[in-house]
Amino acid sequence: MGLPLKLRAVLWVHNLRPKLNLHTVTPAGFRKHNRNQLKRMSALIEDAPAEMYQIFNEHVMTTVTACKIRIYKPLAQIDLPTVVYFHGGGFVIGDLETHDNLCRRTAKDVGCIVVAVDYPRAPEYKFPDIPQVCYEVTQWIADNIGAFGGDGTRLAVMGDSAGGNLATGVCMQARAKGTPHILQQVLIYPCTDATLSGETIRTRATGYILTTEMMQWFLNHYVTPDTDLKDPLLSPCWATNEQLKDLPPALIITAEYDPLCSEGTRYAERLREAGVQVTHEDYKGMVHVFFQMPRLLASGDNAQKKAFKTLRTIFGIDGIVR
Repeated sequence: MGLPLKLRAVLWVHNLRPKLNLHTVTPAGFRKHNRNQLKRMSALIEDAPAEMYQIFNEHVMTTVTACKIRIYKPLAQIDLPTVVYFHGGGFVIGDLETHDNLCRRTAKDVGCIVVAVDYPRAPEYKFPDIPQVCYEVTQWIADNIGAFGGDGTRLAVMGDSAGGNLATGVCMQARAKGTPHILQQVLIYPCTDATLSGETIRTRATGYILTTEMMQWFLNHYVTPDTDLKDPLLSPCWATNEQLKDLPPALIITAEYDPLCSEGTRYAERLREAGVQVTHEDYKGMVHVFFQMPRLLASGDNAQKKAFKTLRTIFGIDGIVR
């Protein structure tokens, strides 16, 4: 399927702009560039921020470092189910602000608490420290979200791109340790193969916002020279059936023109082979980050609604999207 007209226009403008020089840009420079780009585009691609009943900013101390979290509570009632959200950004960029709008809409439309995790980023922190922080923070949330009106026994994880990698990594660690109990994982165009050997890494390498060169740049900052690129926490595509079995049901969303499409598809297949319940939705004519474009793209809006419906179903929430 070809790219829709609106998306072609966005890509035309995006591809005309001067590109970051990945040979010289620093992580701090890339983060600033990313925030500025999103700020410019927000009014075009995202809906207006949803109002929340309460928002809390907290810090969780882990064995690696302190980690900031933001708790979005959309309703006054207590015992709301909880979604832990891990933002994308190649483990290097992205933060609470880049995904604030998405976390708000998730909380409002699902009718749940959303906890956004501002995990430490590379290169200041490396693999496997970042997945460890994400697991410990998720355990803290399960144990403590009741103080904020949440129900730690109705818990799901969600993440886009690098955040999808971290979300499924939390599920692996939780299964291995026996806690916390996670009901659902929602993985939005997750990166699941650090060997960068998938088909679309080659066939969609340039021109679609995320590039293969950019993925390599991110990984170079995230791993060390002696890292096993097939470690299951880094590359869940390479996990064995034994390492994947009994993981929570997964909704995996991919985009046809995304360099990460084939590895997201492959991970869905690997989970099914291990006996995990999987729903895989591949959005034709879409690119990486389309999920954050619900105002511009009908497919972005539809993908969000699919994720929200999945979460409401697993949480046993009746009724209409708020």
